[in-house]
Amino acid sequence: NKMTLTQTIEWENDIYIVEYVMSIVSNTIKIVEMTKNGKFHRLNWIKNADIRELILKALEESYDEQTLP
Repeated sequence: NKMTLTQTIEWENDIYIVEYVMSIVSNTIKIVEMTKNGKFHRLNWIKNADIRELILKALEESYDEQTLP
């Protein structure tokens, strides 16, 4: 099993690369590290709720694809 997973998400002219894990304590996805266009970034810095939701949904789908048999 991998300790962390990564996902690249393209939205309009931005590219987010997200390293994430599934917490065994809360059973939710936790972002470990994230970049936007190659620079350090945080999810809570994103003002547009639609983009935050898009990223979290993409991570959930990515997690399922990478871990389910």
